[in-house]
Amino acid sequence: MGARAEPTLPRPLQALAAGFYPQREDWGSHTLPADFLIGPDGRIQIAHYGRDIADHLPLPRLYQALGTPSSNPPPSVP
Repeated sequence: MGARAEPTLPRPLQALAAGFYPQREDWGSHTLPADFLIGPDGRIQIAHYGRDIADHLPLPRLYQALGTPSSNPPPSVP
């Protein structure tokens, strides 16, 4: 007969046992939405800091930085 496998705890309980405790997130006062365009050299080309969760880098500005006309955006990645 083979050895019996020890029962394992579900992953959330494993995290608690390891000392990770859920905390309440206060999204309003500690976070700032931001979008960054990183160039091929690894440097930030554009940094856009949003006013709220829905404020993102405008697509025309992104297309301009990429040298792509906004009427002919790059193909989407599947």
